[in-house]
Amino acid sequence: MLTVRYNRQTPSHWLSAKFPRNSSKTGLADCVHVKMRNWIVGAWMSVTEVGATMKLKRTLLALSLASGIALGTSGQASAGPVYFEDFNSDAFVGASLGLSGIDLTSDRWASTTYYFINDAKGWDLQGGAYLARQTGTSDGALLLNENDGVATTIYNLTPGQTYTLSMLLWGDNREKNPYVLNVNIGGAITSFGGTDLAAGTNPGTTLNITFTATSSSTTLRLTESTPAGSEASPIVDNITVTAVPDAASSLLLLGMGLAGLGAWRKRS
Repeated sequence: MLTVRYNRQTPSHWLSAKFPRNSSKTGLADCVHVKMRNWIVGAWMSVTEVGATMKLKRTLLALSLASGIALGTSGQASAGPVYFEDFNSDAFVGASLGLSGIDLTSDRWASTTYYFINDAKGWDLQGGAYLARQTGTSDGALLLNENDGVATTIYNLTPGQTYTLSMLLWGDNREKNPYVLNVNIGGAITSFGGTDLAAGTNPGTTLNITFTATSSSTTLRLTESTPAGSEASPIVDNITVTAVPDAASSLLLLGMGLAGLGAWRKRS
C-alpha cells in the first residue's frame, strides 16, 4: 500500500529524505518525507508487504526527477522579483497640494488626492514628481512632472542575466491631452506616449522593457516630456524587475523529469 500526500504550503526550496526507525506500535515502517519546492511528498509502506521497499525507492526516484519539471518550468518565473515598488508607503507622503474640482481625479482613479512627495526607499524624487493616492486608501502612485525626473538604484542583479522591467502607466486629469514617459534603465531610454482619458475610465497599461544586467546594480530614471501645449502628466505604479527564465536550463530539467517518469512506469 502506497499513500502520497501533498502540501503546497511548504516554502522549502530543497530536496531531502529521512528514514525514521520502524514503529511496531503503529504497524507502519519506512516513513519517508521528501521535501521539494512548495511540496511535501509523504509515503507510507505497510511492514507486512514484502518487497515494497524497492518499489518505494523507485517511486521516490521518479518523484525526485519529476520535480525537475516544476523547478525547470516555473523555478525562476515563480521566484519573487528582485525589485518592487508600489508607492504605498506613508514614507512618501508629504503635504497635500490642496487641489479641488477636476484636479482631484485621474483617468484611473475617479477620486485622486495629490501630495508633495518625500524621498524614500532609495528614491530621489525632488526632480519633478508628486504622489497620487486613490482617495481614502493607501494605494499610491508616482506622478511625473516637468524638470529633471526621478531616479533610484536597482540592486541584486546578476551580470549577464536578462531581466524584465515592468510598470503600470496611466494619465492624470487633462482629458484628451497627450503625455510622454521616458524610462532610462542602465542608460538605455525607451519612451511611451499616452493620452489622458475621462476620470476613472482607464485601468492602466502595463509596460515591459527587457534589459541585460552588466553589473550587480543599475540606475532607473523616469522623466516626462509632454508635448508643448499639453498639461497632461504620466502616472506610474507597481514598478517591478524580474529575472527572465533561462530557456535552456528549463528544457534540460523538463527532459530529466520526463525521463524519470518514463523509467518509473517501465519498472512499476
